Amino acid sequence: MINNNLQNIFVLRNISKPRVWMIKAGINAQTADRLLKNEQRHIKFDDIEKLCLGLNCAPGDLFIWQPDSEADNLPDHPLQAIRSDKMLPDVMSQLNNSSINELKIVSDFLAKLREGK
Repeated sequence: MINNNLQNIFVLRNISKPRVWMIKAGINAQTADRLLKNEQRHIKFDDIEKLCLGLNCAPGDLFIWQPDSEADNLPDHPLQAIRSDKMLPDVMSQLNNSSINELKIVSDFLAKLREGK
């Protein structure tokens, strides 16, 4: 089953009030509530665009795949790229437990990535 990955993204973006954030981004309150509870079974392209622009991510980042059965566990299928157990590790706790020197290395690395080097 494909689900949204919003909770993880909000943690990574340090957004403590995701419902308020989504409403400010232009997403209907009822839709925001359903997305946060992972009860929304469909999402408008406009809302996907609002989320991607505000969260600085691509549409594929918004979703994770959790196979329902062995039949869904197809090793060569493109859905493997968004499989829930292949998503980002807990980056915030890793950063919180890093030394100042390690954080500087990460910061320098990110600056080089943004410069395109």
